[in-house]
Amino acid sequence: MRRMMAAAIGGLAVALVAAPLSAQRAQVVNAGSEQALRIGTVTVSRPFGGTLVDGLAVVGAYRIGRERLWLVRGDGGPQCPARYVVVARRSAEELVTSTPFGTCAAAGKPRVADGALIVPIAGARYAYRNGDVRLLDAARVARTVPVAPRCVPGAQVPAGEQAATLAAFEDGFPASYGTARALKRLDMTPPELRDLLTGLACLSSWPAAQEAVPDRATALLADKRWGPRAFAMLDVIAEDRATSPHLVALTRSFAAEMRYRVDRRTTI
Repeated sequence: MRRMMAAAIGGLAVALVAAPLSAQRAQVVNAGSEQALRIGTVTVSRPFGGTLVDGLAVVGAYRIGRERLWLVRGDGGPQCPARYVVVARRSAEELVTSTPFGTCAAAGKPRVADGALIVPIAGARYAYRNGDVRLLDAARVARTVPVAPRCVPGAQVPAGEQAATLAAFEDGFPASYGTARALKRLDMTPPELRDLLTGLACLSSWPAAQEAVPDRATALLADKRWGPRAFAMLDVIAEDRATSPHLVALTRSFAAEMRYRVDRRTTI
């Protein structure tokens, strides 16, 4: 995926001004019982949409070509202290807000590079470009977040540990696996796809994750490009003699559940 992105970026002729703009151009204001963001004469109410946050903070302001950007942090309390959005001003009246992103950890120092705003968060890097936010390290994060290396049965995992693992999975599962537009640009090798599906099959068997994991995985397995590859890889995992009997059973169960969900989604 990095090679694909590098090639795409190399073909863009975008004039960059890397120096940050004054963050005072975007201000946090009170709007009733909530905070809002005011940029010039325009007020953006609830920039995080349906994602609830307790407060807003302007992290910094940047410019990419003619587009002015503000990175905004949403403070969400002890369970998820930090989420982020990018608000872009393309004209005096036109403001574009990205989807919320982040892993609940605090962001490192953002920078403008290769036509994108790069935001490092907890070992991963998010890139904003033209209204979209992409996780540059999606394959690596997907391998590390949902995978349970020994595939421990859920009955052997304390409820608290299950809840913590599920929270980490939901926070870290790449948003690029959730939309058709992003999936068209997704680049994943067969070993990476196998690692991802192995982790999903294992984690989906835990009581705390039986609904959340299939819900997150449905878009990927329903995709016209990735769905056939994913189901074929699930068959490979289940038929591999090196796969433990426990994981074989979980893989077949997960594949059956996902086929049902995909079929139901395409017929509704």
